[in-house]
Amino acid sequence: EERFLAMLVEKGFPPPDSDQYKINLGGSSYTVADYAYTDAKVAIYIDGLSKNLHGEPANKVRDRRLRAVLVEKGWKPLVISARGLKDTEQFNAFLEEIREAME
Repeated sequence: EERFLAMLVEKGFPPPDSDQYKINLGGSSYTVADYAYTDAKVAIYIDGLSKNLHGEPANKVRDRRLRAVLVEKGWKPLVISARGLKDTEQFNAFLEEIREAME
């Protein structure tokens, strides 16, 4: 995740307002974005795909549900895999998603 932040700033993006940003979804439900641009309501997630994290089927379902609630609340959740950070084409496409979400 620190590598992502350095790459983001290197590409001319402003640093996110917060890292490990907790977003209340109502009741006792919440999600923690790895990074957030709070004014633009952009939540950035860098997901590892190991079996015990976001690669676990039950966790994938939970993540999709939480992120759907984020959209309902006006947030723009953006997700890239940790592996995707190492792929220049994927990373550049993700940067474009961030740019568009912040407009």
